[in-house]
Amino acid sequence: MPTKFVPHLHTLVTKGSHGGLAWKTQPKDVLDEKMYIYEKKCRFLLHHPHSFHIAKVLYKGLRSKSPLLIDLALSHIYEFAAEKVELCSSLEPVDFFAYVKDSYDWSSRFTDKAFWAFTYKALHARQIFLNTVIDPDQEDPTVRPLARALDLFRDAFLKMYPIDPTMIHEEGDKICQENIELVEDMVYLNKEIYGKYFPYHLTHHDGQGDGTDKITLFKESKKKDSNETAKPSMPEYQEVDMSKIPDEELFFYDTECKAKHHDAFQHVLSTKGKIGLKSRGLPKGTESVKGAGSVRKYDTFKDYRDTGNADDADDADDADEPNPSNEGTNIVDSDDDGDGDGMPNIKKLKIEDDEAAADKDEDEGVPDIKNLYLVDNEEASAP
Repeated sequence: MPTKFVPHLHTLVTKGSHGGLAWKTQPKDVLDEKMYIYEKKCRFLLHHPHSFHIAKVLYKGLRSKSPLLIDLALSHIYEFAAEKVELCSSLEPVDFFAYVKDSYDWSSRFTDKAFWAFTYKALHARQIFLNTVIDPDQEDPTVRPLARALDLFRDAFLKMYPIDPTMIHEEGDKICQENIELVEDMVYLNKEIYGKYFPYHLTHHDGQGDGTDKITLFKESKKKDSNETAKPSMPEYQEVDMSKIPDEELFFYDTECKAKHHDAFQHVLSTKGKIGLKSRGLPKGTESVKGAGSVRKYDTFKDYRDTGNADDADDADDADEPNPSNEGTNIVDSDDDGDGDGMPNIKKLKIEDDEAAADKDEDEGVPDIKNLYLVDNEEASAP
């Protein structure tokens, strides 16, 4: 009989220097209304309204409470997200990561909002670790796959949507006002996309999260915690020791979880057609930039910027063509019947009489257009 017990989320997720994730926000001075004193408090990113749901899916879906196996399973999800990063511009973060998680049967049990919440909290925890735990003079000692997968996603995102102008401008490109404006436009659009997937207050190391995490008292130890700050003796990015994962749990994950992987984005591409950047008001086209991976080259924004002047260009073209509706417009070469009256041939105007006129004798013929013109003028001048 399966147990109803679900471990706490913080016991299922790796922590410490090897995990590469610091799940507590930076301490802030908070006024204690009872004691009327300020205390340093922080938020615990693993204790929030979605915690139980996330822990339940991890524990039930993977049939394990091993942080190492769970870390490995989550890393595969975010590695797949890095492969599909070109679709981020066409989807909101909740929708994008919903398709990512649905690509694995076991993780499809996450609700869309809960998985997006876990994602930005994990990205937040990674930035806190990199900017506050690790000494700037030290190399990152992270060896756990989840932290590396989060870095992989972020790096792939920044290569696809660079917000640094130097990552867009290629060596040898002409420096002129037009190209500078094109680069600025691309940076502006990329920053909008970046702001959706990496909101400052949710993912920056100095942010405080979404306000739903548990507030805890910050206790600063007198001596350094060797597990958090000391650089380990093992080399960077050392492979995970799979022997620490029970064989039956690892076998279940390889055969029942990892193996049942599919591309959930194919459903979107097949039903809605290829997701294009144009649908979001962005120019189409991607091109590789040196040192920046596969990104949209700024020259592709030329069409996007010129669309505002398209109507003016059409008007300019129309100005060269004759417009019969305008008074005083001279019709060039319209007198093609050679009679010098400046009027076009009546046959080319295709003026047809009613059906009764078709029964008239052929000798009556078609009235002379010149005579009609003179008669009209005489009648118009008559008193």
